[in-house]
Amino acid sequence: MSLPGANDATMQGIATAGNGVWSDGTDLSTLEAIFNGTGGSLVGIDKIVVTLPDGTPIDPNAVSGIGAFTVDSPFNIALGPNTWSVTAFFTDGTSATDTVTVNGVTAAIPLPAALPLLLGGLGMLGLFGARRRKS
Repeated sequence: MSLPGANDATMQGIATAGNGVWSDGTDLSTLEAIFNGTGGSLVGIDKIVVTLPDGTPIDPNAVSGIGAFTVDSPFNIALGPNTWSVTAFFTDGTSATDTVTVNGVTAAIPLPAALPLLLGGLGMLGLFGARRRKS
């Protein structure tokens, strides 16, 4: 269903890909037909399961009506690609699965000029020590 401001062609494509029916949500009679059950049905998200790269399934903390969710991070991201599988289960008994890939990378951690700093510090201590001996 397209509500005001939505791209009708995009919404039609999503409905078709999911074997659904697209409706124009700007028409009040269409909305009434959907809500009273004569013009189709609204499908919501029942639950979402996230499968970690090691195959461990976890349930998200909270899932909104449009499928937004968050998970705690009980795992470390490894170097290279980390691929999670996300499956949404809908209220009409259907489901859809997609993957999310995050590349774990490490940036080179620059080491400050430790040796020159150490030698400079020791040199300063030597100067102060020589000064003390002269006085």
